[in-house]
Amino acid sequence: MKDHLHRIRAANVLRAHEGADRRQYQRFEDHGIMARIGDKLLEVHDVSVGGMRVGRIDAVIGAELGLTLFPREGRQLELSRAMTVRGEVVGHTGQWTRLRFVTVSYTLAKFLIQHLARRHGVEPYIFK
Repeated sequence: MKDHLHRIRAANVLRAHEGADRRQYQRFEDHGIMARIGDKLLEVHDVSVGGMRVGRIDAVIGAELGLTLFPREGRQLELSRAMTVRGEVVGHTGQWTRLRFVTVSYTLAKFLIQHLARRHGVEPYIFK
């Protein structure tokens, strides 16, 4: 009986760790997107349709911020393709700040998918 309880506890611990990552969408790194947050222009280190990670900013967890996302080709920002969204600060880890997009819209998904498709030379078959 004691061995059986030990196995159940071990299985519950494993399940708890599996559920610790709350991401719903695949993350992309090296994607060439910059974000203007307040008066700072920051490189987006990873992004998904649900949120992004940038260099640490001075904002409290739970703060909702206005963000402007700019696709980048080389050193050139594509200003005509900029997109404004709202982001909520969900955490700080070391030198990073994690934000989730307050509203995941069709327009935001299309912006990200089309940019990533151009960047990686893939046909954006979801949006034409």
